[in-house]
Amino acid sequence: MERAQRKSVLSIGLLGLLHLVGAVSLQWNGWPAWQALVLALTPLNLLLALGLVLLSHPDWNRKTVLVMSLIAVAGWFIEVLGVHTGVIFGQYSYGPTLGPALLGVPLAMAVNWLLLVWASAAVMEQLATSLWLKVLGSATLMVALDFLIEPVAMRLDFWDWAGHEVPWMNYLAWFVISLAFHFFLQKSGVFRKNPVAVAAMVLQFLFFLSFIL
Repeated sequence: MERAQRKSVLSIGLLGLLHLVGAVSLQWNGWPAWQALVLALTPLNLLLALGLVLLSHPDWNRKTVLVMSLIAVAGWFIEVLGVHTGVIFGQYSYGPTLGPALLGVPLAMAVNWLLLVWASAAVMEQLATSLWLKVLGSATLMVALDFLIEPVAMRLDFWDWAGHEVPWMNYLAWFVISLAFHFFLQKSGVFRKNPVAVAAMVLQFLFFLSFIL
């Protein structure tokens, strides 16, 4: 097995272990102190997941770093606008679970936006050849994942919505914003096939599905 393949296998194995431990711990109430620790480590786990995905990116250059940085910062800034105006996603606010925040939005949301954009793009890279199929498919994947995330996010105090109900405009905004990010990513030309990113997206779906099955 080549070195790159070994690195990918190890990264996917570590990602799988992280998601398995998280899913079991957060749904098992027999040890509250352990559950609280796993929740407190959520921002670190997100950062580690992104790190493993980016470690497998085969072609680093300044343009790649710039594109990644723009997606992360833009994602976080859109959340700031959303929290303070309520006109993008609806009325919502963040809880303490996602860690340190600036302007009412956890810094982990920048990590989360980049991770989900990169991972959904990796899935569609395996399934489509047309630019627009990749863009539309990736945005659809992100909305489908968000649909699974929302009830779990409220349960774990990632964030909560006014009236404890997710407005339809949240999903519409997610689709439109994701569409823009994926179009930008595809046109930038920096994206490359990444098996670890594919695994990250699959594991995200399995993780959040486990809470409702």
